[in-house]
Amino acid sequence: MTEVAFGFALLIEFLIKVVTDRFMFTPNAYIHSVWNVIDFFILAGLLVNALCVLKFIMLFDATRTSFQSLIISGASHILDATVLAVLYMIPYAVWGLNLFAGKMNTCNDNNVSGLSDCINKYTTTVYGNAFSFVARQVWDHLLPSTMFSFDNFKSSLLILFEIMSLEGWIDAMGVATSITGTNQQLSTNASEYNALFFVIYNLLGGVIILTLFVS
Repeated sequence: MTEVAFGFALLIEFLIKVVTDRFMFTPNAYIHSVWNVIDFFILAGLLVNALCVLKFIMLFDATRTSFQSLIISGASHILDATVLAVLYMIPYAVWGLNLFAGKMNTCNDNNVSGLSDCINKYTTTVYGNAFSFVARQVWDHLLPSTMFSFDNFKSSLLILFEIMSLEGWIDAMGVATSITGTNQQLSTNASEYNALFFVIYNLLGGVIILTLFVS
């Protein structure tokens, strides 16, 4: 039972990561992380074992009956739990849209105050101050490790779907707590109370969704 639960958790995590970041050919693709590759091989091994067990189950009438009552007949309940999980995310997606839309952008030049000033060029450095060059100021989303946005309902729902797997929520929360206003440059810990959105979502989501699937 423990192995089944572990395999199911790995499968859900795999699906979430592939849906949000794609499997390959994207900057944050699933296979770009060595840990994801390891998880993939573990999941593949578990699926092979599951197929072997399934073949064994089909050999006996008693096991076939139990399998049908637990898995096949229970598929509708699993689907119901999945739908309820999505419905749980929708209010938070709308809430996040109202809280953060248009406020998570930042300029790559930290010396500007907002969008109106982020229109020229600036001098930046790499390797400390060893090398400097002129770059164009760009007003865009800050991407610590994953792509996310609350600027529209689809993007809001997508990042919440990823956060449900406990991936990327620290980065999203870090940007949210740096909000200073619409079209204003981000400032670290300027809006610390925004962290409550992610904490509440994770705590309640973990309890509600786990309870749904266990039930």
